Amino acid sequence: MVYLETRGTGRSERPETTKEYTLGHFTDDLEALRKHLKQDQIWLMGHSCGGLQIMGYALKYPKRVKGLIVLSSFPGYDDEYSLDFQAQVARRAKEPWFPDANQALSILFHTPQTKDEEMRSLFLRTLPFFFHNQEILKRNAPAFEGAAFSANAHRGCGESGFFSGSLAPQLHEIKVPTLIVVGSDDFVCSPVQAQRLHLGIPCSKLLLIEDAGHFIWVEQAETFFSGIRKFLPELGYKAQ
Repeated sequence: MVYLETRGTGRSERPETTKEYTLGHFTDDLEALRKHLKQDQIWLMGHSCGGLQIMGYALKYPKRVKGLIVLSSFPGYDDEYSLDFQAQVARRAKEPWFPDANQALSILFHTPQTKDEEMRSLFLRTLPFFFHNQEILKRNAPAFEGAAFSANAHRGCGESGFFSGSLAPQLHEIKVPTLIVVGSDDFVCSPVQAQRLHLGIPCSKLLLIEDAGHFIWVEQAETFFSGIRKFLPELGYKAQ
């Protein structure tokens, strides 16, 4: 497995301007990596917005893809997604953590961040939204606190238009085997969105994991990995 830190994040270089974070830039980065690794065809796995990136790649470079694993993702930012997202947020309004987490979520979505630490602080406040089990969140909090954050990449995606538009009308053009995995309590990429992907992609299978939020492999690790191992061979994946 090769893990890619996308442009502007982790140890990857930041583009010269914040206008270079379009879906096209991300898919071309994947293509450059494939060429660098000298692979004729590849399986791709992407989580959340990473799922959008690999589906975009499959649409742009269909002959280079063997299959996709789409984790906790969605078709894109259209009206259907917006309404579902608002409903998922509202469903949690009675939780004791909701006022603070929702305030941080609103700032993240509506105020461009300029400093990595500011973005880190805001994101950590939103974490209760992302978990079904708050006790599991508490046990794993240090991992998120130690993660790298990029205000440049987040702001750049907004300014480049990445956070707009949808792949929904093109999903039927993805012809490769695709495994879609979603947690039953994911608020940002809900089962509703996973079902849209499943209905849109002809050669897809849907794996719904109960009692899990956005980070499925953290909350339900055994079910997640056993499910992956079960479904991939059915989709034609063979370990090298």
